[in-house]
Amino acid sequence: MVDVIKTLDIKYMPCNPASSFRGLHESLIDYGGNKQPEFLTCMHEESAVGMAHGYFKVAGKPLLTLCHGTVGLQHASMAIYNAWCDRVPVLVVGGNDLDAAHRPPGVPTIHSAQDINALVRDFTKWDDTPVSAQHFAQSFVRMYKIATTPPFGPVMMSLDAGLQQEPIRENGEKLYIPRFVPSSPPQGDSGAVKEAARLLASAERPVIVVDRAARTPNGIKLLVELAEALQAPVVDMGGRMNFPKTHNLSRPANIIGQSDVIIGMELSDFWGVVNSYTDNGDNGVGFNESKIKPSTKLISINSVDLNTKSNYQDFQRFLSVDVSMPADAEATLPALIEAVKSAIPDERRAAIAKRGETIRKAHAEARENEAGSGDRLGREPDQYRPSGDGNLGADQGSRLVARFVRRKCQRLAEPVVADGAAPSLAGRLWRLWDRLWGAGVDWRGSCQPRSRPLLCFDPIRRRPHVRAGRALDGGTT
Repeated sequence: MVDVIKTLDIKYMPCNPASSFRGLHESLIDYGGNKQPEFLTCMHEESAVGMAHGYFKVAGKPLLTLCHGTVGLQHASMAIYNAWCDRVPVLVVGGNDLDAAHRPPGVPTIHSAQDINALVRDFTKWDDTPVSAQHFAQSFVRMYKIATTPPFGPVMMSLDAGLQQEPIRENGEKLYIPRFVPSSPPQGDSGAVKEAARLLASAERPVIVVDRAARTPNGIKLLVELAEALQAPVVDMGGRMNFPKTHNLSRPANIIGQSDVIIGMELSDFWGVVNSYTDNGDNGVGFNESKIKPSTKLISINSVDLNTKSNYQDFQRFLSVDVSMPADAEATLPALIEAVKSAIPDERRAAIAKRGETIRKAHAEARENEAGSGDRLGREPDQYRPSGDGNLGADQGSRLVARFVRRKCQRLAEPVVADGAAPSLAGRLWRLWDRLWGAGVDWRGSCQPRSRPLLCFDPIRRRPHVRAGRALDGGTT
């Protein structure tokens, strides 16, 4: 079993140790050398699965976690459901004592079940219960392959404690480890891709909406290439890092209402993108208003359409679209980009370029207005600019660095907000932070200068942002 796991280059295994998988645990440490995967001891199964969830979103590779029988899997189920809804692959193996004639009585029996996979079957892509060492080898490679094929998702294996400790028996057939070959992501049908390209190329106001479209850094580059080919604004719903926020084509969601063609890529809720639902409206009844015109054409590229689970309603409301591609968006983008470039007639190129120039000017003006006197995103105020000889003094340099750090934090925290729209929670928290560590009143009601934090205690060494605030305002550190 350890040899099979090692072939898949799984780096870590966050886990809460338990008796039902002690055979595999011992083998991973003593035989496997606690490497590939390295055992990470966790205090709770939910945090262990959460670590695997977060690791994939950063590193792009799934992790393995072990759960103890019924109760450990019950603890992990919330985090497994989170991974399912976020389309993240997690390899979950649950220890289980199946043989009632040999398992210990009492708690070990209470923690066993005929089918522990049933606990999470509705929100995992695949599950199995191997009954031999060779069966384990085949199923483990299969579960890794299924989990890492779009649409991604968690997978589950119930592993009998007796099988973990049973001596290897070849039964006349030599054991082998299946070779893992990753599946090609599903791509959009060529006819549908050409139709989508035709609609986008002929649109006056196309809009690209993305949510979990970019699986890799290359996905970001492809989205930028498509947007620039069309000079179409991009609305990033934030499910992944899809599109650079500082790009001039990055726009807030209110631009959707102006569109005549919308292409949605890996949207978790396309219906919610084009509709506005008010809960508890008139007479306590919710009502819906469309954000788009009836003539707006809708294009969808979404691999989640290939999922067939229906008990949990994570797939949101059904939306009729004009072109539907149940496919992986990133895998479909190269063909779509080429089709769009071919579909744009020569007489449309000038209009598209003009549209891009209009968006670019509006973006530049918005940044200039937001920058104001230079204390946020735009130009630096005069006191932070180099002197006539081109050199920054020590005091100017420290202030400039501090301001740059604060500005970068704000850019990362606050998404694009439309003119006149309510600021985001991140934006409000940022301004609250700015007030707390700027001028104001402390908890005793006394006024404090900007060179001091509002809180009476002064844990400077543990709060580098306090030192940055002081550097900004000329205070001492």
